[in-house]
Amino acid sequence: MSKPNIVVLGTGMAGFGAAHRLHAEGLPPVMYDKNSYYGGHTASFRFDTGFLFDLGPHISFTKDARIQALFADSVDQRFETIQINLNNYWRGFWPQHPVQLHLRGMPDELIVKVISDFVEERSAPERPIKNYADWLLASFGRTFAESFPMQYTRKYHLTPAENLSTDWLGPRIYRPSLEEVLRGAISPTAPQVHYITH
Repeated sequence: MSKPNIVVLGTGMAGFGAAHRLHAEGLPPVMYDKNSYYGGHTASFRFDTGFLFDLGPHISFTKDARIQALFADSVDQRFETIQINLNNYWRGFWPQHPVQLHLRGMPDELIVKVISDFVEERSAPERPIKNYADWLLASFGRTFAESFPMQYTRKYHLTPAENLSTDWLGPRIYRPSLEEVLRGAISPTAPQVHYITH
């Protein structure tokens, strides 16, 4: 019996991860990419001047020991562990991450609408969650969901939130209490809560 021909579309981390696993199972795949280079968001390009430009962030994070070891081995153990410090850029403002806890300094009308929608959504009857967009609306209210995570999803994942399931969420997106949202709207000392710590 001949082995099946397996094709992996994309040569980013997910594509190479799938290929690695398939190869370990004795099923080496053929990989294709729409670009003329491999690596997806992990590709780098060196200019003639010597400057190295990373297409995407060369930052990896996981709590899974096997994946940590795989990452470390892939760079011959030459890596740094750093404390993450994230912020966001939105229409001339630089709110800290996660934005839902750091509304202070944003336009007053936006803050009022975000909090109003957040409160309204918390008191609304529960409705079915069919996709990531539904989850965002139910978790944060329309103004916040459409202004921040839905925009990020379209930019980063190249598809609207309606096209994504909620299986991958886990603890990634922090769902604050009303008190946390209010405190983050008026205080400069809102907590740093993020699923990536280092």
